[in-house]
Amino acid sequence: MILCESSLKSEKGLQKPLNQDYVLEFSCSQGHLWLVADGEGENLRGVQAARLLADTIRTFIEDNKIANVQDLLRKAIIRANEILQKKMLFAEGAMAFQQGNQFFIATFGKNKALLWSKTNLQEIQNTNPVLGQQAIIQPNITALQVQKNTQILLMSKGAFLGLSFDLIKNTLQSKQSIQEKVESLIKASLQSQNNENSSIALIYFPQESFLQALQRIWKPIQPFVVPVLFLATIATFVIVTQKSHRQEVEQVENDQIQFQKAREKKRRLEDSLAQVDKAKDVIIKHKVQKGETIGTIARKYNSTVEALISLNMLDDKANVAVGQEVKVNVKMIYTLPKAQTLESLYNERFKRWEKMGVTIEAIQKANKPKELKGLLPKGTQIIIPALNKK
Repeated sequence: MILCESSLKSEKGLQKPLNQDYVLEFSCSQGHLWLVADGEGENLRGVQAARLLADTIRTFIEDNKIANVQDLLRKAIIRANEILQKKMLFAEGAMAFQQGNQFFIATFGKNKALLWSKTNLQEIQNTNPVLGQQAIIQPNITALQVQKNTQILLMSKGAFLGLSFDLIKNTLQSKQSIQEKVESLIKASLQSQNNENSSIALIYFPQESFLQALQRIWKPIQPFVVPVLFLATIATFVIVTQKSHRQEVEQVENDQIQFQKAREKKRRLEDSLAQVDKAKDVIIKHKVQKGETIGTIARKYNSTVEALISLNMLDDKANVAVGQEVKVNVKMIYTLPKAQTLESLYNERFKRWEKMGVTIEAIQKANKPKELKGLLPKGTQIIIPALNKK
C-alpha cells in the first residue's frame, strides 16, 4: 500500500452565515476516501446538500462490497445524486480513493458527467502532458509532483476559484508541513474571494526511504515473527533430533553387521586352523629309490624341499641315500586360487594321484563335516588326503 499523509480543512469565511462546504476522510475495508463537497442553495439548503452528499457516499461504500472499485465509487455518486434530486438539493465536489497501490480520483456535480481516472501516481503526474509534472485533473482536483513527492489537492469551488495555479504550485513546493500548506491555501482563498466558503483536502505521498519501506513491510508481519521463529526452532530441533537418532540407529545396525562379519571371519579362521592342524598329523615314510633326490621326492608328494628338510632334520645339502627312509607329510591344505567345482579341481590337479588313494570321495571324506558341493568360492581351503603309495 502507498504510504501517504493528509490534511483537510473547511472554513465558512465572513461573507456567508453558514458553511455550505463539507470535508470527509474515512477508512473502510474497501480502502481510504477523501472527499470535498460544496453544497448549493440558500444557507441551510447548501449545508444539507453537502452533508447529505458526503454521508450518502460514505454509507454506500461501507455497506456495499463491490470488487471493482471504479464501479463502487460510480454507483455511490449516482446514488447520492438520486437522493439529492429527490430532495431538490444540489452539490458538487471532488473525491479521491486509495486501494492498495491504486488511486482513483473523480469530480461530480449536478450538471457534470462522471469523470474518472483510475491511475497510479506516475499516471497522475502525466495526466496532462502540456503541464508536464503538474496536472489539473478537473477543475476541482490538482495533482502536483514536487521533488519526486506527489501531492493531490482536492478543492471546493470557492477554493478553486480563489486560488491561482502559481499560488498553488508555490505553496505545495514550499517546505511547510502539510497542515501549514492547507492553512496557507485556505487563508489565500478566503482573502481572494472576499471570505466565502473555502475547503481543501491535501494528500501527500512522500518518497519512501529504505528504512520506511522496511518498517512498512515489518509492521504487518511483526506479530507473527516470534511464533514463526518459535515453530521454526521446534521444527529444526525435531529434524536434528530425528536425524541424530537415525544416525545412531544406523551406527548400531552397522556395528552389528561388522560384529557378525568379524565373528564369521573368526569362525572360518578357526575352522581353517583346525583343518590345518588335522592335516599335519599324517606323516608317511618314503624309501629313497635310485636316482631320487629330495627335490624329486618333494614334487612327487606335492610338498616342498624346505618342508622335507625340516621334517627330516637334514643338513643344508639335503643329500639322501638309496634305501634311506624319508618322512613325508602327505596331507596338505590346498587353497583355491579361483572359484571352481571340486570335480574341476580334481581333474586339473589331483587325478594323477588317483591310484595312490586320492579320489574325489577321499577328499570329501577328509574335509567332513564341510561339504564340497557346487561352485566353491575363491580362497576355499581343501584338505588333500594322504597318498597311499605302494
